[in-house]
Amino acid sequence: MRGDDVEAQLGRFANHPLFCGVRHVVQDEPDDRFIVRDDFVRGVRTLTSFDLVYDILIVARQLPATVEFVEMFPDQSFVLNHNANPSYPTGELEPWATQMRELAAHPNVTCKASGMVSAFRDERWPAGTFEPYLEVIFEAFGADRVMIASDWPVALLGANYADTLGVVTDYIADFSTAEQAAVLGGTAERVYGIGG
Repeated sequence: MRGDDVEAQLGRFANHPLFCGVRHVVQDEPDDRFIVRDDFVRGVRTLTSFDLVYDILIVARQLPATVEFVEMFPDQSFVLNHNANPSYPTGELEPWATQMRELAAHPNVTCKASGMVSAFRDERWPAGTFEPYLEVIFEAFGADRVMIASDWPVALLGANYADTLGVVTDYIADFSTAEQAAVLGGTAERVYGIGG
């Protein structure tokens, strides 16, 4: 998303019916404040005019800068990928939980409940590992702003497809029919403007 030709590049693809958003792998950037750099912000600023979603792909330590970033764009639709990749193996919730609530306070941000099993490469996660994190996510965003996602094929490092999705589908088993429908597809359709 950096560079002066971003608008021209987006213009080439924006009318394609399956082009609904972009993302940059911010989690791999060594600068934890990369997402608020002027050149990056300038690139993201062009998305609103094309009605494109920006998917935020970060790790938990980048959440403070991400909150700052989202505050710059009240009219831009954002989807946080992989719950901001907290430290599932350690079980640490803070400061991730507090920062997730800060991010969720912005109604233009939706969360992809995904990427969890990928933290356990080639090993089974202990029972109950993900529930505290999902509790924070659903409490902060609400079922109408959470969408299931597979993180396929990366998730295959930690589990098969059914078990990967089962982390979320098992958690929402007691949710209302409307809430389950939102998480399992309705939210994605609404946010990305596809399907339906």
